[in-house]
Amino acid sequence: MCPTRTALPSNYCDRAAGLGGAVDRQSCNHGCMITNRPEHLKAFDYLGLHQYFLTFCTFNRQRHFVESAHVALARTQIARAAGEHCFAITAYCYMPDDVHLLVEGQRELDDRWLRKSG
Repeated sequence: MCPTRTALPSNYCDRAAGLGGAVDRQSCNHGCMITNRPEHLKAFDYLGLHQYFLTFCTFNRQRHFVESAHVALARTQIARAAGEHCFAITAYCYMPDDVHLLVEGQRELDDRWLRKSG
């Protein structure tokens, strides 16, 4: 069962950036990531029981995921975030410098974290 939704902490975007979340360089005071992500579909609200394909890249595309300890740490954090925000991780694939995820919303109103990630 999904936990009750709570307000995001004020430093949520900073924490997401530290965990490898996609943060636009112009709005990131850390200068941590550059994204070339496509624009969100204006006719789609990204809320509800939908599936999403996500890709998270390592900083500077460094080959961190060749180490099993790094994969385990990332997998733990992704599973934590998915559980907190009521997403099921349907499939995942770790590559040397990125991870691909297929996730599915488990509640009607809890897809907002995707907007933060990409």
